[in-house]
Amino acid sequence: MNVLVPFQLGVLIEAIGVGKIPYKEIFLYVLFRGLQGQQGVLGSLRAILWIPISQSLFRQLSCGAFQHILTLSLEFHLSNKVGEVMAALSKGSALNTFLDSFAFNLFPMVFDLGVAAIYFIVRFDAFYSLILIGVMWCYVYMTIYMAQWRGKRRREMALKDREMNAVK
Repeated sequence: MNVLVPFQLGVLIEAIGVGKIPYKEIFLYVLFRGLQGQQGVLGSLRAILWIPISQSLFRQLSCGAFQHILTLSLEFHLSNKVGEVMAALSKGSALNTFLDSFAFNLFPMVFDLGVAAIYFIVRFDAFYSLILIGVMWCYVYMTIYMAQWRGKRRREMALKDREMNAVK
C-alpha cells in the first residue's frame, strides 16, 4: 500500500487535466488510502489478529514467572523483598511490547525500504535508490543508537524503581 497510494495519487493527478471527472482513479485512491497505515483496514486487521497471540504470550510469560517464583526456596523469599520481586515480574510485560514492535514495526519498515528501493530503481534511477537507502539506514542507525542510550537510562530507572518497591 505504501507504493500503491503515491502511485495512484500520481495517476489521479494526471487524469484530472483530461476534462472529465476520473471516478475510477478517485475510487482506487480512496480504496488504497483506506487500506494503508495503522488506522487503515489492514492495520486494524493486524491488530485484531495479534490480540490472541499477545494475550497468550502474556499469559504464558506470567504463568512461567510465577511458577519460577513458587519453586524458589524459602530462603530466597525470606531474604528478598516481596515488592522488589513483584516489580521485576511486572516489568516482564515489556517483552510483549518488544515483540509487537519487532514483528510489526521493524520487519515492515525493512520490507518497505526494499520495495521502495526496487521501485526507485525501476521507475527513476539507481542514484535515487541509493539516496533513499542511505537516508533510511542513517535513520535506522540513529534510532538504534538512541534506543540504546534510552535503554541504559531505563535500566537505571527500573533498578531504582525496584529498590523503591523493595522498601515499600
